[in-house]
Amino acid sequence: MTSSRRAIAAILLLVAAIVGCETAPQTAPRLTDPTEVLREAVRRLATTATVHVRVVADVRTGQMELGDQRIVLEGDLDLERRDAAVQLDMGMMGFDSTMRFILLGEDGYMQFDQGGGRWQHTRFGVADDPRSGIPPTDAIVSSVLPLLSAPGVVSELVGMEDCGGRSCYHVRTTISGEFVQEALGGGPGGVPPGIDDFGAPPAIGDVTLDIHVDEGSRQPLSVSGSAHVGEFPTTVSITLSNHDAGLRILAPPPNLVDRFDP
Repeated sequence: MTSSRRAIAAILLLVAAIVGCETAPQTAPRLTDPTEVLREAVRRLATTATVHVRVVADVRTGQMELGDQRIVLEGDLDLERRDAAVQLDMGMMGFDSTMRFILLGEDGYMQFDQGGGRWQHTRFGVADDPRSGIPPTDAIVSSVLPLLSAPGVVSELVGMEDCGGRSCYHVRTTISGEFVQEALGGGPGGVPPGIDDFGAPPAIGDVTLDIHVDEGSRQPLSVSGSAHVGEFPTTVSITLSNHDAGLRILAPPPNLVDRFDP
């Protein structure tokens, strides 16, 4: 599998995982425990119906033949229905490409920047739907919450800040590289059990995350962080907006769709 195909697969998995999470705003006294701020944000996101997300990942290779790399994923997520409409922009090795994806029930649509504006349609079965293996929302929350206070994860409350006219918590969390490696790979070696065809994963340094959480609603607003993946400095930012704005994800116009159903 090439690096670009791995990147696409990772992005699709990210979309599917986010869509896996499933609405009621709440107000409470100001929190002083940074870990509790994060717990509240996880619980609140799990009850969010719809949200707009933007993910930006930058990798500085410092190598002329590779060039710096950027991946931008942006779009709308219907977390209750597990539907999504996102655009993926990638800049790698001096080439830029754009793809658009719509997940709508059992239907999937893809559009490529060299496809003349047309969409390719496929109908998912249970076995090939990227969302089919995602656990229920309460199971996801139950597995994430203990990680926030696990060994190797340290959080501090930097303070209260203005986030576009509303007050928000600023939490800074440092995660050890060893913890990240095990969490991503499923084992101390960083490779999931039974999988050996990907080769040795790159070493991952400590990860520092700056997290902003809306004080009133407890909604997570942004997460940004940096780390060294192998020898390459990497930065990632995630911005969440338009929580529960009542968006509706639609299929492309039928006259622009090419169907490849089995």
